[in-house]
Amino acid sequence: MHHSQPEGDGKAYGHRDECAVMERLWWTGLVVGMVLSVAVCAPHLLGGAGDTAQGSPG
Repeated sequence: MHHSQPEGDGKAYGHRDECAVMERLWWTGLVVGMVLSVAVCAPHLLGGAGDTAQGSPG
């Protein structure tokens, strides 16, 4: 991470905050996706594929 001083008018701070928010949202989405993937795949990995197959699809 490169931390450079703002150019006095503070625009650098606003840009950095926006990038930080986007990065945080990206990481949050990535973690949520991983959690959902584990939650969906866990039953199959644990051998519960037969139970999920009998249930309603989706």
